[in-house]
Amino acid sequence: MYSTIKEEITSLLHEALLKAEEKGMLPPIGKSINIPLETPRYPSHGDLSSSIAFLLTQGSSARPIEVAHSLVGLIQIDKELVGHLEVAGRGFINFFIAPSRLHRFLREFDEMPLPDIGKGRRVLIEFVSSNPTGPLHVGHGRGAVLGDVLANLLEATGFKAEREYYINDVGNQIQALGRSLKARYLELLGVEHEWPEDGYQGEYLIEIARALLEERKDGCQDFPVDFFAEYALGHITEEMKTTLLNFGVRFDHWISEKGLYKMGTLNKTIQDLKERGYIYEQEGAFWFRASLFGDEKDRVLIRETGEPTYFAGDLAYHLNKYKRGYDRLINIWGQDHHGYAPRIKAAISAFGYSKDTLDILLYQMVSLLRDGKPVAMSTRRGEFVTLSEILEEVGRDAARFYYLMQSSRAHLDFDLELAKQKSTDNPVYYVQYAHARISSIFAQASKRGIRLPPAKEVNLSLLNLKEELEIITKLETLREEITNCVINYEIHRLTTYLIELVSKFHSYYKHHRIISQDLAKTAARLILVRTVQMTIKKVLGLLGISAPERM
Repeated sequence: MYSTIKEEITSLLHEALLKAEEKGMLPPIGKSINIPLETPRYPSHGDLSSSIAFLLTQGSSARPIEVAHSLVGLIQIDKELVGHLEVAGRGFINFFIAPSRLHRFLREFDEMPLPDIGKGRRVLIEFVSSNPTGPLHVGHGRGAVLGDVLANLLEATGFKAEREYYINDVGNQIQALGRSLKARYLELLGVEHEWPEDGYQGEYLIEIARALLEERKDGCQDFPVDFFAEYALGHITEEMKTTLLNFGVRFDHWISEKGLYKMGTLNKTIQDLKERGYIYEQEGAFWFRASLFGDEKDRVLIRETGEPTYFAGDLAYHLNKYKRGYDRLINIWGQDHHGYAPRIKAAISAFGYSKDTLDILLYQMVSLLRDGKPVAMSTRRGEFVTLSEILEEVGRDAARFYYLMQSSRAHLDFDLELAKQKSTDNPVYYVQYAHARISSIFAQASKRGIRLPPAKEVNLSLLNLKEELEIITKLETLREEITNCVINYEIHRLTTYLIELVSKFHSYYKHHRIISQDLAKTAARLILVRTVQMTIKKVLGLLGISAPERM
């Protein structure tokens, strides 16, 4: 089983701490201490640096620098792992990794699996779940790619991940959609009508009305609103599915809210809560005692009219998820749900499920700039840019990469013009070009009759330049990056990683010849760039982005 360099250094520090504890140099520490180990900002401070001495001296008169020197004296240095070790500043312990340890990584790269974090646990990721009242817009694209890539990462690290889209196909919004389509249909027939106050005005409804007119001619004038609502839902849902497939986003399940109601899920949920004593009636409405579970107040589940609230439907849906046997639920919602998230987490505990089994990721809005001005995105007024339009303009790869370039917790400005550029100023082009460039290197090697032997047969100690060692160090941190992405849901770390890796590669390629008369050095450098290429391809694959051989 492969251990990362960071894991091995952490182990050295932990052994030194235990020795210090045995010698009475430190108070009892225990095995659970979290040893800080970070990559320094400046290379002169080492490859890894620990501030453990500061942690150990908190609340005492001991000086960190003295504790750091004591620990360094107890570290059993493995010269194949650590080339140099020092105490710096007020007590930082800096580690300089031995080149031989980096070369070992290259030799073992082909046999190195991704970490098995999931251990086969089942996870359900619900994402997008846009109201089916209009096409997906640019904002929905962010949630779509976040959910898709997170599912890829979970599957790659040992989870059994499933993707789900929840269709909110009941309620006032669907009735408004039906009234809007009927109005457009009558408009095409030249029949006088009154436009609904809550109507959706997008051009897409005119297109759906034309399709209906072509199918049914004028035979639907007297049909009820429910007919028009169902017709619109069918068209819009199919368009959503097509757009998402074009975006490279797939779902294992499409769950209908109306379907859950027909299954009796809502009634069973209400009955369950009643039996547990968590529902009371007041002024004709049924209330859930949400305040008992950490919510700020109790919540209405069934209105006095007998209609369920949005919250009631969501609660029933989440209970349905749990009853399907998942170990963890992940919801990816827009930031406008920030007040709603704690409510759902509180509610599931009423059924005996731990709040820790439900993670809700909130992502910030996306601003699309055209001529320096943001484009409005109101589905009711119809003034929005669809995700399909974005894909047509910049392509799938660029769109996915740009959506993932910043933390989901940060507002995203989507620069359309930059995303379309075929230059190194465009990050996704910059990354893909590195992959294509390495393919051209191997094409040149093949023309010269140069065969690449297995890494274990190559003298990798010839890779001793500072730039080469920095590239290998970056390659070696991929497992850690992926682990952080999975545990902390920080998907943007992968795009940042790729940009930093290919930046080092492009600089190295610019200043050093990969193929030369020195066949031994050529072989070593080919192993290096092959590992770079394989890493780029692996990460792009996780991101759902292509790795072209030519550009």
